[in-house]
Amino acid sequence: MSAETLADRGALKAQQKEAVRYGHKYSWLVRLVQSGTSWVAPEDVERISTATTDTKLAAQQVKDLAVRNQRAKVVTADSRYRDKHFLGAFAGLENTYALVRLQNNQKLSQEPKPKPAGSLGAPLKHGADFQLTAIARAVDASEEFLLGKQKVRVQVWHKLHFKRLAKVPGSVVCVEFLKEDGTPRYKRPIWLFWTGPEDVTPQNLCRMYLWRFAIEHLFRFLKQHLGLNSHRSSNLESLQRWMWIAALAYWQLLLMRDTVTPNRPAWHPRKKDGQDKPLTPAQVQRSAQTFLLQSGTPAATTRPAGKGRGRQKGYRPAQENVLKSFQDQKGAKPA
Repeated sequence: MSAETLADRGALKAQQKEAVRYGHKYSWLVRLVQSGTSWVAPEDVERISTATTDTKLAAQQVKDLAVRNQRAKVVTADSRYRDKHFLGAFAGLENTYALVRLQNNQKLSQEPKPKPAGSLGAPLKHGADFQLTAIARAVDASEEFLLGKQKVRVQVWHKLHFKRLAKVPGSVVCVEFLKEDGTPRYKRPIWLFWTGPEDVTPQNLCRMYLWRFAIEHLFRFLKQHLGLNSHRSSNLESLQRWMWIAALAYWQLLLMRDTVTPNRPAWHPRKKDGQDKPLTPAQVQRSAQTFLLQSGTPAATTRPAGKGRGRQKGYRPAQENVLKSFQDQKGAKPA
Protein backbone atom coordinates (compact mmCIF):
# COMPACT_ATOMS: atom_id res chain seq x y z
CA MET A 1 0.00 0.00 0.00
CA SER A 2 2.87 2.40 -0.77
CA ALA A 3 1.64 3.52 -4.23
CA GLU A 4 1.75 7.24 -5.02
CA THR A 5 -1.93 7.15 -5.98
CA LEU A 6 -3.00 5.89 -2.55
CA ALA A 7 -5.34 8.44 -0.98
CA ASP A 8 -4.76 9.80 2.53
CA ARG A 9 -1.47 7.94 2.91
CA GLY A 10 0.93 8.80 5.72
CA ALA A 11 4.55 8.21 6.68
CA LEU A 12 5.00 4.95 8.59
CA LYS A 13 8.00 4.04 10.71
CA ALA A 14 7.77 1.20 13.21
CA GLN A 15 11.39 1.22 14.40
CA GLN A 16 13.80 4.08 14.93
CA LYS A 17 16.36 2.80 12.39
CA GLU A 18 13.76 1.61 9.91
CA ALA A 19 13.29 3.36 6.56
CA VAL A 20 10.18 5.51 6.20
CA ARG A 21 7.34 3.91 4.25
CA TYR A 22 4.07 5.40 3.03
CA GLY A 23 0.73 3.74 3.51
CA HIS A 24 -2.14 3.30 5.96
CA LYS A 25 -2.35 2.32 9.62
CA TYR A 26 -5.19 0.37 11.20
CA SER A 27 -6.32 0.16 14.79
CA TRP A 28 -7.45 -3.34 15.86
CA LEU A 29 -9.48 -3.98 18.99
CA VAL A 30 -9.58 -7.69 19.84
CA ARG A 31 -10.85 -9.83 22.71
CA LEU A 32 -8.56 -12.45 24.20
CA VAL A 33 -10.42 -15.76 24.18
CA GLN A 34 -8.56 -18.50 26.02
CA SER A 35 -5.51 -18.23 28.24
CA GLY A 36 -2.57 -20.32 27.13
CA THR A 37 -3.56 -20.15 23.44
CA SER A 38 -3.12 -17.60 20.65
CA TRP A 39 -6.85 -17.34 19.90
CA VAL A 40 -8.40 -13.87 19.89
CA ALA A 41 -11.73 -12.47 18.66
CA PRO A 42 -11.56 -9.25 16.55
CA GLU A 43 -14.05 -6.69 17.85
CA ASP A 44 -13.31 -3.62 15.72
CA VAL A 45 -11.01 -2.59 12.85
CA GLU A 46 -10.66 1.07 11.89
CA ARG A 47 -8.27 2.90 9.57
CA ILE A 48 -6.24 5.66 11.23
CA SER A 49 -6.57 8.66 8.91
CA THR A 50 -4.02 11.47 8.73
CA ALA A 51 -6.56 13.76 10.44
CA THR A 52 -6.36 11.85 13.73
CA THR A 53 -3.87 9.86 15.82
CA ASP A 54 -3.53 6.30 17.08
CA THR A 55 -4.56 7.19 20.61
CA LYS A 56 -7.54 9.35 19.68
CA LEU A 57 -9.03 6.65 17.47
CA ALA A 58 -8.30 3.94 20.05
CA ALA A 59 -10.05 6.04 22.71
CA GLN A 60 -13.18 6.22 20.56
CA GLN A 61 -13.05 2.46 19.96
CA VAL A 62 -12.90 1.88 23.72
CA LYS A 63 -15.89 4.16 24.31
CA ASP A 64 -17.92 2.34 21.64
CA LEU A 65 -16.96 -1.00 23.18
CA ALA A 66 -18.12 0.17 26.61
CA VAL A 67 -21.54 0.99 25.14
CA ARG A 68 -21.88 -2.37 23.34
CA ASN A 69 -20.58 -4.51 26.19
CA GLN A 70 -21.58 -3.68 29.76
CA ARG A 71 -19.57 -6.48 31.37
CA ALA A 72 -16.34 -5.81 33.28
CA LYS A 73 -13.34 -5.74 30.94
CA VAL A 74 -9.69 -4.71 30.84
CA VAL A 75 -8.06 -2.99 27.86
CA THR A 76 -4.31 -3.60 27.62
CA ALA A 77 -2.00 -1.48 25.45
CA ASP A 78 1.68 -0.72 24.95
CA SER A 79 3.51 2.45 25.99
CA ARG A 80 2.30 4.40 22.93
CA TYR A 81 -1.14 4.67 24.55
CA ARG A 82 -0.10 6.18 27.86
CA ASP A 83 -1.17 9.71 26.84
CA LYS A 84 -4.11 11.84 27.94
CA HIS A 85 -6.27 11.03 24.91
CA PHE A 86 -6.38 7.28 25.47
CA LEU A 87 -6.29 7.14 29.27
CA GLY A 88 -8.70 10.07 29.48
CA ALA A 89 -11.37 7.91 27.84
CA PHE A 90 -11.52 5.74 30.97
CA ALA A 91 -12.45 8.65 33.26
CA GLY A 92 -16.19 8.35 32.72
CA LEU A 93 -16.44 4.64 31.98
CA GLU A 94 -17.78 1.99 34.34
CA ASN A 95 -16.52 -1.60 34.33
CA THR A 96 -13.86 -0.73 31.74
CA TYR A 97 -10.26 -0.43 32.94
CA ALA A 98 -6.88 0.20 31.33
CA LEU A 99 -3.60 -1.65 31.83
CA VAL A 100 -0.98 0.31 29.89
CA ARG A 101 2.78 -0.05 29.75
CA LEU A 102 4.94 2.85 30.94
CA GLN A 103 8.38 4.05 29.95
CA ASN A 104 11.18 3.23 32.35
CA ASN A 105 11.83 6.91 33.14
CA GLN A 106 8.17 7.86 33.62
CA LYS A 107 7.28 10.41 36.30
CA LEU A 108 3.90 10.45 38.03
CA SER A 109 2.40 12.25 41.00
CA GLN A 110 1.13 11.05 44.35
CA GLU A 111 -2.05 12.21 46.05
CA PRO A 112 -1.80 15.80 47.37
CA LYS A 113 -1.91 16.57 51.05
CA PRO A 114 -5.30 17.68 52.40
CA LYS A 115 -5.87 21.41 52.29
CA PRO A 116 -5.65 23.05 55.73
CA ALA A 117 -8.99 24.18 57.10
CA GLY A 118 -9.68 27.84 56.52
CA SER A 119 -6.93 28.32 53.92
CA LEU A 120 -7.65 30.21 50.72
CA GLY A 121 -7.32 28.99 47.16
CA ALA A 122 -8.24 25.85 45.32
CA PRO A 123 -7.13 22.47 46.68
CA LEU A 124 -3.95 20.99 45.30
CA LYS A 125 -4.18 18.52 42.41
CA HIS A 126 -0.72 16.95 42.64
CA GLY A 127 1.41 15.67 45.47
CA ALA A 128 5.04 14.60 45.59
CA ASP A 129 6.69 13.28 42.44
CA PHE A 130 6.85 9.53 41.88
CA GLN A 131 9.86 8.78 39.67
CA LEU A 132 10.13 5.19 38.49
CA THR A 133 13.94 5.32 38.43
CA ALA A 134 14.09 6.45 42.07
CA ILE A 135 11.13 5.26 44.13
CA ALA A 136 11.26 6.42 47.75
CA ARG A 137 7.92 5.01 48.92
CA ALA A 138 6.99 1.71 50.52
CA VAL A 139 5.30 -0.92 48.40
CA ASP A 140 1.52 -1.24 48.86
CA ALA A 141 1.30 -4.83 47.55
CA SER A 142 3.87 -7.42 46.51
CA GLU A 143 3.77 -11.03 45.34
CA GLU A 144 6.18 -13.66 44.02
CA PHE A 145 4.97 -16.64 42.00
CA LEU A 146 5.99 -19.09 39.29
CA LEU A 147 4.93 -18.38 35.72
CA GLY A 148 5.65 -21.74 34.11
CA LYS A 149 9.23 -22.38 35.21
CA GLN A 150 10.00 -18.67 35.55
CA LYS A 151 9.93 -16.92 38.91
CA VAL A 152 8.25 -13.52 38.81
CA ARG A 153 8.04 -10.71 41.37
CA VAL A 154 5.29 -8.07 41.09
CA GLN A 155 5.13 -4.89 43.19
CA VAL A 156 2.28 -2.37 43.23
CA TRP A 157 1.96 1.25 44.39
CA HIS A 158 -1.55 2.73 44.66
CA LYS A 159 -3.08 6.22 44.43
CA LEU A 160 -0.93 7.69 41.67
CA HIS A 161 -1.78 9.74 38.57
CA PHE A 162 -0.25 11.58 35.63
CA LYS A 163 0.19 15.33 36.05
CA ARG A 164 -1.69 16.00 32.82
CA LEU A 165 -4.45 13.57 33.78
CA ALA A 166 -5.28 13.95 37.45
CA LYS A 167 -8.88 12.79 36.90
CA VAL A 168 -7.71 9.22 36.18
CA PRO A 169 -6.05 7.83 39.34
CA GLY A 170 -4.46 4.43 39.26
CA SER A 171 -1.66 2.14 40.39
CA VAL A 172 1.88 1.57 39.17
CA VAL A 173 2.87 -2.08 38.69
CA CYS A 174 6.47 -3.32 38.49
CA VAL A 175 7.03 -6.78 36.96
CA GLU A 176 10.46 -8.41 37.40
CA PHE A 177 11.64 -11.80 36.16
CA LEU A 178 14.07 -13.34 38.64
CA LYS A 179 16.98 -15.73 38.45
CA GLU A 180 17.37 -18.68 40.80
CA ASP A 181 19.30 -16.54 43.29
CA GLY A 182 16.52 -13.92 43.38
CA THR A 183 18.31 -11.24 41.34
CA PRO A 184 16.58 -9.64 38.33
CA ARG A 185 17.05 -11.53 35.08
CA TYR A 186 16.80 -8.41 32.92
CA LYS A 187 18.27 -4.94 33.32
CA ARG A 188 14.91 -3.15 33.28
CA PRO A 189 11.56 -4.36 34.65
CA ILE A 190 8.17 -3.97 33.01
CA TRP A 191 6.29 -0.92 34.31
CA LEU A 192 2.50 -0.78 34.00
CA PHE A 193 -0.27 1.66 34.90
CA TRP A 194 -3.55 0.17 36.16
CA THR A 195 -6.79 2.20 36.39
CA GLY A 196 -8.94 -0.53 37.97
CA PRO A 197 -9.74 -1.57 41.54
CA GLU A 198 -6.90 -1.82 44.03
CA ASP A 199 -7.98 -5.25 45.30
CA VAL A 200 -6.88 -7.01 42.08
CA THR A 201 -3.92 -9.24 42.96
CA PRO A 202 -0.47 -8.41 41.53
CA GLN A 203 -0.30 -11.86 39.93
CA ASN A 204 -3.50 -11.27 37.96
CA LEU A 205 -2.26 -7.88 36.77
CA CYS A 206 0.93 -9.49 35.49
CA ARG A 207 -0.89 -12.33 33.73
CA MET A 208 -3.37 -9.97 32.08
CA TYR A 209 -0.66 -7.89 30.46
CA LEU A 210 1.53 -10.81 29.38
CA TRP A 211 -1.53 -12.43 27.79
CA ARG A 212 -1.68 -9.42 25.47
CA PHE A 213 1.13 -10.91 23.37
CA ALA A 214 -1.44 -13.18 21.70
CA ILE A 215 -2.37 -10.30 19.39
CA GLU A 216 1.07 -10.57 17.76
CA HIS A 217 0.25 -14.15 16.79
CA LEU A 218 -3.00 -12.87 15.25
CA PHE A 219 -1.24 -10.43 12.93
CA ARG A 220 1.36 -12.98 11.92
CA PHE A 221 -1.36 -15.53 11.05
CA LEU A 222 -3.45 -12.97 9.15
CA LYS A 223 -0.47 -11.92 7.04
CA GLN A 224 0.92 -15.39 6.35
CA HIS A 225 -2.30 -17.42 5.93
CA LEU A 226 -5.26 -15.10 5.26
CA GLY A 227 -3.66 -12.50 2.95
CA LEU A 228 -4.08 -9.45 5.17
CA ASN A 229 -1.57 -7.42 3.10
CA SER A 230 -2.44 -8.93 -0.28
CA HIS A 231 -4.94 -6.24 -1.30
CA ARG A 232 -3.47 -3.62 -3.66
CA SER A 233 -6.46 -1.40 -4.36
CA SER A 234 -6.20 2.39 -3.97
CA ASN A 235 -9.86 2.67 -2.95
CA LEU A 236 -10.18 3.47 0.76
CA GLU A 237 -13.55 1.76 1.16
CA SER A 238 -12.26 -1.36 -0.57
CA LEU A 239 -9.20 -1.49 1.69
CA GLN A 240 -11.32 -1.15 4.81
CA ARG A 241 -13.60 -3.96 3.65
CA TRP A 242 -10.62 -6.18 2.94
CA MET A 243 -9.44 -5.78 6.52
CA TRP A 244 -12.88 -6.80 7.74
CA ILE A 245 -12.96 -9.76 5.33
CA ALA A 246 -9.69 -11.03 6.86
CA ALA A 247 -11.10 -10.50 10.36
CA LEU A 248 -14.35 -12.35 9.52
CA ALA A 249 -12.42 -15.22 7.93
CA TYR A 250 -10.52 -15.54 11.20
CA TRP A 251 -13.85 -15.45 13.06
CA GLN A 252 -15.03 -18.46 11.03
CA LEU A 253 -11.97 -20.42 12.12
CA LEU A 254 -12.60 -19.37 15.71
CA LEU A 255 -16.21 -20.58 15.61
CA MET A 256 -15.39 -23.95 14.04
CA ARG A 257 -12.34 -24.77 16.19
CA ASP A 258 -14.37 -27.11 18.45
CA THR A 259 -16.27 -28.68 15.52
CA VAL A 260 -13.64 -29.61 12.93
CA THR A 261 -12.06 -33.06 12.85
CA PRO A 262 -8.42 -32.36 13.68
CA ASN A 263 -5.74 -33.68 11.39
CA ARG A 264 -2.99 -34.24 13.92
CA PRO A 265 0.33 -35.68 12.74
CA ALA A 266 2.10 -38.28 14.87
CA TRP A 267 4.67 -35.73 16.01
CA HIS A 268 2.04 -33.25 17.20
CA PRO A 269 2.97 -32.14 20.77
CA ARG A 270 0.80 -33.35 23.62
CA LYS A 271 0.33 -32.43 27.24
CA LYS A 272 2.12 -34.27 30.03
CA ASP A 273 -1.02 -36.32 30.75
CA GLY A 274 -1.17 -37.46 27.11
CA GLN A 275 -4.11 -35.24 26.15
CA ASP A 276 -4.00 -33.24 22.93
CA LYS A 277 -3.27 -29.55 23.13
CA PRO A 278 -5.89 -27.05 21.88
CA LEU A 279 -5.87 -26.52 18.15
CA THR A 280 -4.10 -23.47 16.79
CA PRO A 281 -5.62 -21.25 14.04
CA ALA A 282 -3.32 -22.84 11.43
CA GLN A 283 -4.39 -26.36 12.45
CA VAL A 284 -8.06 -25.42 12.25
CA GLN A 285 -7.50 -23.90 8.81
CA ARG A 286 -6.00 -27.17 7.55
CA SER A 287 -9.13 -29.05 8.66
CA ALA A 288 -11.64 -26.36 7.62
CA GLN A 289 -12.15 -27.54 4.03
CA THR A 290 -13.51 -30.95 5.05
CA PHE A 291 -15.83 -29.34 7.58
CA LEU A 292 -17.18 -26.78 5.08
CA LEU A 293 -17.84 -29.44 2.44
CA GLN A 294 -19.79 -31.55 4.94
CA SER A 295 -21.76 -28.64 6.41
CA GLY A 296 -23.42 -27.84 3.07
CA THR A 297 -24.82 -24.49 1.93
CA PRO A 298 -28.17 -22.67 2.31
CA ALA A 299 -28.15 -21.82 -1.42
CA ALA A 300 -30.34 -23.82 -3.79
CA THR A 301 -28.69 -26.38 -6.04
CA THR A 302 -27.93 -25.00 -9.46
CA ARG A 303 -29.99 -26.36 -12.37
CA PRO A 304 -28.53 -27.09 -15.81
CA ALA A 305 -29.38 -24.34 -18.26
CA GLY A 306 -28.46 -25.99 -21.57
CA LYS A 307 -28.67 -24.17 -24.88
CA GLY A 308 -31.09 -21.34 -25.57
CA ARG A 309 -34.22 -22.19 -27.55
CA GLY A 310 -33.95 -19.16 -29.81
CA ARG A 311 -36.81 -17.80 -31.91
CA GLN A 312 -39.85 -19.84 -32.71
CA LYS A 313 -39.89 -21.59 -36.06
CA GLY A 314 -41.32 -19.35 -38.77
CA TYR A 315 -40.96 -16.06 -36.82
CA ARG A 316 -40.04 -13.03 -38.93
CA PRO A 317 -39.46 -9.62 -37.25
CA ALA A 318 -41.02 -6.54 -38.86
CA GLN A 319 -38.74 -4.44 -41.09
CA GLU A 320 -39.16 -1.23 -39.05
CA ASN A 321 -38.12 -3.03 -35.83
CA VAL A 322 -34.98 -4.32 -37.54
CA LEU A 323 -34.06 -0.80 -38.74
CA LYS A 324 -34.61 0.74 -35.29
CA SER A 325 -32.51 -1.92 -33.60
CA PHE A 326 -29.68 -1.27 -36.08
CA GLN A 327 -29.81 2.50 -35.44
CA ASP A 328 -29.76 2.04 -31.65
CA GLN A 329 -26.63 -0.08 -31.94
CA LYS A 330 -24.91 2.64 -33.99
CA GLY A 331 -25.97 5.33 -31.53
CA ALA A 332 -27.81 7.35 -34.21
CA LYS A 333 -31.21 8.93 -33.74
CA PRO A 334 -34.03 7.72 -36.00
CA ALA A 335 -35.00 10.14 -38.81
